[in-house]
Amino acid sequence: MKQGILLAVIAAASLQATAQQPRPQSFSSQTEVSAYTRAFNDSVAKVVATFGNEDFENANRGFIARYDAQSNPKVDGRDLISLDTWSFLDKEAPASVNPALWRQSQLNSIHGLFEVVPGKIWQVRGYDLANVTFVRSDNGYVVIDAGTNEQGTAAGFALLKKHVADLPIRAIVITHSHGDHFGGINGILKNAVNQGDSIPIIAPEDFFINAVQENVLAGIPMGRRAGYMFGHSLGRGDRGTVGSGLGNGLHINAGGSALLPATYEIRQDFETLTIDGLQLEFHLALNSEAPSEMLIYLPQYKALQQAEDINHTLHNLLTPRGAKIRNGLAWSKYIDNVLLLYGDKVEVSLGSHHWPVWGNAKVVELWEKQRDLYRFIHDHTLYLANQGLTPNEISNRIRLPLAISSYTADREYYGTAAFNARSQYELYFGFFDGNPVNLDPLEPEVEGKKYVEAIGGADAVIRLARNAYDTGDYRWAASLLNKLVFAEPGNTTARQLLADVYSQLAYQAESAPYRNFYLNGAKELLADAKQQPKGRPDIRKRSNLPLTPTLFFDVVATRIDGYRNDRKSITVNIETTDTHDRIAIILKNGALSNRPDYQLPKADVTLKTDKQSLYDLFSRQVELADLQGSGKIVLTGDAAQLRTLLSLLEQPNGRFNIIEP
Repeated sequence: MKQGILLAVIAAASLQATAQQPRPQSFSSQTEVSAYTRAFNDSVAKVVATFGNEDFENANRGFIARYDAQSNPKVDGRDLISLDTWSFLDKEAPASVNPALWRQSQLNSIHGLFEVVPGKIWQVRGYDLANVTFVRSDNGYVVIDAGTNEQGTAAGFALLKKHVADLPIRAIVITHSHGDHFGGINGILKNAVNQGDSIPIIAPEDFFINAVQENVLAGIPMGRRAGYMFGHSLGRGDRGTVGSGLGNGLHINAGGSALLPATYEIRQDFETLTIDGLQLEFHLALNSEAPSEMLIYLPQYKALQQAEDINHTLHNLLTPRGAKIRNGLAWSKYIDNVLLLYGDKVEVSLGSHHWPVWGNAKVVELWEKQRDLYRFIHDHTLYLANQGLTPNEISNRIRLPLAISSYTADREYYGTAAFNARSQYELYFGFFDGNPVNLDPLEPEVEGKKYVEAIGGADAVIRLARNAYDTGDYRWAASLLNKLVFAEPGNTTARQLLADVYSQLAYQAESAPYRNFYLNGAKELLADAKQQPKGRPDIRKRSNLPLTPTLFFDVVATRIDGYRNDRKSITVNIETTDTHDRIAIILKNGALSNRPDYQLPKADVTLKTDKQSLYDLFSRQVELADLQGSGKIVLTGDAAQLRTLLSLLEQPNGRFNIIEP
């Protein structure tokens, strides 16, 4: 099979962004667990004690084999697949971790090859953030989702071939447009017995464009925040990250992610395909957990592949790393659709994360609880908004009903009701809460200085914050100290105390992303800001991305300070000599526009070059003079205007400050 266009590094939202940056030293909090945190986690432990063992039984059911660590390939002396780093979970929950989150992390650490339907469906779980599913067809396998990176997926595929059978791959189905489900596709394609054949890749509508857009236009800030959310620079342990709640996290020593265009996209709300005798019933779930997503029912096996719309956790309606807001109402309706169609016949439900559920009654219970979870958050947010409550008021008052929160698969290991409620408010009303004071708020640094002055200076703020800390009022202590750190970022007392506050909040958090955010905040508060690596990822890192010229120049447009350059007017016609693309770019009034498949009647300059050289030039990977000297570019018109345009391009800071100005 032609491999298509490789995506060697998937930026930002696909969770691999921080791999491009200098990796900071691993961090684990040294803050002692307070009496208040111990008491809080002890109270949670009493609830967790009622959860029972069914989840553990299901997570272990059908176990066949696991990866042989002795044969683990290494790069620079490091294991590519570092499963042993989660062994610390093999004990009772320590005081420094919320017991419910600890239990979820224990479940996520159960890894290997598992048989889901005897002789028909297998899953590889725990080798990365997401699962890889293999479904038996007449003469081979249909793969559903391909994992995050080539090495992890290849290791899981090897288990299947060794312990089940080495059969041809008849198709690869990608359930949605997030990188942890397609990045490892070459781990399948390079190791398939029929790797030279044309293997179909099936994905939901607009999969490719959504995968590219999320990873490029918003890539830099999303990648920085993803580092916080998934704890890439935290140590793995009871004072560091214990996973992500959705899985135990990326095995970040592994690499080799790829994005390949689908050979066939599902575009109907309901569509059925038969592949090598296997019938697949596809149900589009657009703008639910991902912009492009679909659920798949396998009638022969009475099984639903639930993608990421049904999980053993509350998911995110707005992910803390940043992404488009997800519609909780639509999400719940997609789940209800499969309930309506298959609720009387389904026998197993398996997903892109976590472990399956077996038995009609148990599956229906899972579907109903997950449906009502997202419906409740959506509806109750609007119920409270109808009473005049604003986002922060709603997020502080919303509580999941006991009928939902007592069900282990609906708990807040990943998303939270409070964070999701704010997102649903913004879905309908935007970020403005209606209070005039928030029409034009001060910058955090300016506001911080004024708050500190009003309170009576830094010492007064610290006294108040320390009293709040000593009485277990950690959220108020954090609010106070955050103002002070933004007012006086060099105040080491404030930084240390805020790091301690964040550590206590982390120790109590049931949500793994919350825990990871708090601990990353503590880490950077304690670090020497001058020693922090200031990675500057730029478009050249994406020169091998499958970008159309218009999307590429949409990215370029975000690299120009239009405010400082609003007086400049530059027009350029471009033709690529190898791909025969034609595009015009127009800098005017501080904005850089582009017109695909178009040439301006009178442009300041026209350039002709191959596509790679064009992308390298505007990525500032090569100089214009070097391309001219090598004969790779032909210019007509005013070359000085092109040089001026190139001089305006700036590179973003991939390690911008978060916890300080």
